[in-house]
Amino acid sequence: MPLDSVVAGAPQKLPAVQLRPLGSSDLADVHALLSNWEIVRYMLLPICSEEDSGKFLRDAIEDAHPAWRSIVRAIVEPGGGKLAGLCGIAILRGSEEGEIWYLLDPRFRGCGFAAGAAARLIDIGFADLGLHRVWACCLPENPASARVLERVGMRFEGLRRQNLKIHGEWKDSLLYAIVADEWRGEALARSASAAISDNIALVLQFTDRLINRGDAAAADELLAPAYMDHSAAADQAPGPEGVKATYARVRQVFEGMNASAEDIIAEGDRVVVRHAASAMRSGSDRRLQWTAISIYRVAGGKIAERWGLTDIPSEAIRSGRE
Repeated sequence: MPLDSVVAGAPQKLPAVQLRPLGSSDLADVHALLSNWEIVRYMLLPICSEEDSGKFLRDAIEDAHPAWRSIVRAIVEPGGGKLAGLCGIAILRGSEEGEIWYLLDPRFRGCGFAAGAAARLIDIGFADLGLHRVWACCLPENPASARVLERVGMRFEGLRRQNLKIHGEWKDSLLYAIVADEWRGEALARSASAAISDNIALVLQFTDRLINRGDAAAADELLAPAYMDHSAAADQAPGPEGVKATYARVRQVFEGMNASAEDIIAEGDRVVVRHAASAMRSGSDRRLQWTAISIYRVAGGKIAERWGLTDIPSEAIRSGRE
């Protein structure tokens, strides 16, 4: 949104990414990733020959390792575009915990794909596989990966000294993990955050369509049938019909009405908006300006109630009631 907004108590929003199973036709793209030093430099994977990449792909498709279950997915551009990276979750057969990993083509770094993929792997681990714990590790010299793990809600558990041999050299690693109870809390928070974002979008759509565009149908579509404006004039009828009648009278007196949302605060089912508004009185060259602060309550995907304060000029109030 082109304005400052606050969603109280909301976790960081993660971009949606698309994961899909690998197929034999992905060999060229997989090899391009696994043979790139910039991509595998922090991984247990070697710099792969085409033969190595082919074996990796076959193993990923077949998942036939006797000791480990390995779920490997392609990270693709939204809409099913180019293969942007690989990710997976590895589980010791019979275990209730799994390790997640990911790698990205450098061209797609900084787009949130790694965090989106990691979050989806965590969801798969808990929701689909019923795991108790999901963990991951990264090297201290790769702080970007540590930020990804923190962003998806994993907590830092400690430094493991020289436990990984990467490209012939023993390396320290940072251990991160999340357990099922923590994930359920994160999932609830993400769900609440998504609902709050939907509420904000609903309120902004309503005010833009009704005030800025003069679209009376917005009242029918976006207001609840029993909508109540607690700050309306005493003679305004309840429900969408009352709102439409009021704005029809106002538009007979004023032209070029515009309301711009300057501040938004949202929590639970409430959205608070401070609008900077203006309008031109018909037949006049004077443009009136005022500020309105409104509290909206959303229920069932509709605006159910409103409370408001405004410093609208008294002449505008009188005119709107004539």
